[in-house]
Amino acid sequence: AATVLISFSSLLKGGRPVWALSSLQEISRNVDTLALAKPHSPPPLERSSTGASPSCLQAAFNYGNKGLDENGGIRLDAFCKWVFSDCSPAALQPTVVVGG
Repeated sequence: AATVLISFSSLLKGGRPVWALSSLQEISRNVDTLALAKPHSPPPLERSSTGASPSCLQAAFNYGNKGLDENGGIRLDAFCKWVFSDCSPAALQPTVVVGG
């Protein structure tokens, strides 16, 4: 999330939301790929002088850490269903950018 807030800070100044999605959590099972955010909470970030405010992070679709019985394919499929769903917040946007 920090990478997106810093990289796209000029585009996020207009109040555009940044969605934290558990379906886009890293595929690896290494300990450094575990989520720091609790379910339905944004990652714990502080405001950077060079980045957008963490207040633009939306965590309604952050379901916490990936399950041990899941794999990357399951989460990628979940992301595709979310982004192309007619009732997804992404459906209201002309462009969707994924970053991490």
